[in-house]
Amino acid sequence: MPAEFGNSIKQGFRVVNRNWQIVLARVAGSLVNWLALFIIVGIPLFIAVMVVGVELATSSAMAFLNGLKEAFMSGYFGIALMVLTSVLLYLMVIALVWVYVMSGCMGIIAVSAVKEGRKVFTGRLFFAAAKEHLRRLTGFYALLGLLVIAASIFAGIAVGGTIYISDALKESNTFLGVLLGMVLYIFITVFVVASVLGGLSIGAFGAAATVLEKKDAWASLKTAVTFLYRNPGAFFGFSLLFFLYGIITFVILAPLNLFFLIGVFLAFPYMIVTYAAEYYLGLCLIASAFSYYFKKTGAGISEGIQQKDTRADAMPGQTPG
Repeated sequence: MPAEFGNSIKQGFRVVNRNWQIVLARVAGSLVNWLALFIIVGIPLFIAVMVVGVELATSSAMAFLNGLKEAFMSGYFGIALMVLTSVLLYLMVIALVWVYVMSGCMGIIAVSAVKEGRKVFTGRLFFAAAKEHLRRLTGFYALLGLLVIAASIFAGIAVGGTIYISDALKESNTFLGVLLGMVLYIFITVFVVASVLGGLSIGAFGAAATVLEKKDAWASLKTAVTFLYRNPGAFFGFSLLFFLYGIITFVILAPLNLFFLIGVFLAFPYMIVTYAAEYYLGLCLIASAFSYYFKKTGAGISEGIQQKDTRADAMPGQTPG
């Protein structure tokens, strides 16, 4: 890992530690999503169950799904449509909540990174940042999502073709055929991993361009690609940091969620703690990317972010000191 990116990691942790309230904001966003799941999906699903006559408490999950399928096929089109609409609405709500909360968090991270890790969090600044960056970040992640879908389709075709060719070579029962098959498997594995890490890096540094330089979706995407091309250390440093984040999240934190076996109410505090730890590490990852981007480009100073956000911190009628 480049030494410069290592310093950015320290700066990223400093930013999140001194503005720890953004972790609570992420936890609050998750609680809102859980509440939305109960209201938007749970209530319509309960109504559907009552109308269709499927006994959810006494039936298996497969029987419940079969009951909904039979209801759809037997004329309960309106009920099935209501459930489907509620699920789609819920997905839209959680996406909007996620982008809104992350807009506020990234706004705080950007200001703190520009101010060398100082504590800048205020409720007013958080909501102002969320409002300011919501539209641009929504557009950026929507564009990135479309590109990810297109890349996934291409990768699926490539992987399927590679597997077909590799199996055909292995069936030739020749050393050269087996060797070429192994080389193809290795190549497609490296390609997929590099594509995933590249997409994540573009997402992180593109968000930095969006927030720090206030660029639109397409400009942020081009800026992120250009930045990673000119600074390969950013890609390798971010990839290694994300790899460590994945190990901690899935190997250490994920098993803690098994505490739900002791009961929902007893396990709830453990779930909140694990979510908070996961969000903390994720925000440190983002803050590290923002700090590195700022150090390499100086973005934010030229945009007047220091002066603007200093004014935002002042109470109405006050002059910032």
